[in-house]
Amino acid sequence: MFRALHLLLVAAVALAASEAAAQQKFVAKPLDWEAFVNPDAIVLTDQFAGAIAALPKEGQAKELARLREFLQHKEIEVRRQAALTLGKLGDNSGASVMIEIFPQTTGRDRDNVVVALRILKDPKSIPLLRETLKDPSPYVRCIAVAALGEMKAAEAYPQIVALTTDKGLQQGCLPMAPGHLACYALGALGDKKAVPVLIERLRDKDFENQAQQALEKLTGEKLGNDPDRWTHWWKMQNR
Repeated sequence: MFRALHLLLVAAVALAASEAAAQQKFVAKPLDWEAFVNPDAIVLTDQFAGAIAALPKEGQAKELARLREFLQHKEIEVRRQAALTLGKLGDNSGASVMIEIFPQTTGRDRDNVVVALRILKDPKSIPLLRETLKDPSPYVRCIAVAALGEMKAAEAYPQIVALTTDKGLQQGCLPMAPGHLACYALGALGDKKAVPVLIERLRDKDFENQAQQALEKLTGEKLGNDPDRWTHWWKMQNR
């Protein structure tokens, strides 16, 4: 259950890919570098990384060097693809590039770069992600707060808590609010001091499912969505 929101985000990415395919796009074959930089191609970075990892060491070094060059490409999406492919090969150098370019991004590029930062999980991105919790886009706030929870960014705890009441909905096929992902982030963060906050969120029908999942993740208890039951349990733990 707790993974439901994460799976929704994965589904959203898959749906976006299918929509792209409907717009005459094609899937790039692994190691087809012309396709890698072609805006009409769908680049599956897992496949590119797997193909590179299967090469002899000399071939790997050549392709890694190529990807590092792509980090300076004029197109943001090519830089993002290179950063993700490198990351999957154990080279997180692209994270610094994503951090540097994010403030200048807009629209879909901004959405895609913040997703890359979440995937790369580089600690250097934590200050930027904390600032991004104020972004006008609900989707960007969702991804940023999820990333902070997954990176165990304890210093962001007060900001994550503040976002648990954020009901700004992202328009699209899978409506989500930053408050949903903030509850998820508190569970991922792993600090039980969030229990009272999440119990309070149980009282809001908009967030009760996510709050329940986070409470179960934090405590290992299965007490349903009754805030009074959780409050009694929590008091018993702190006698």
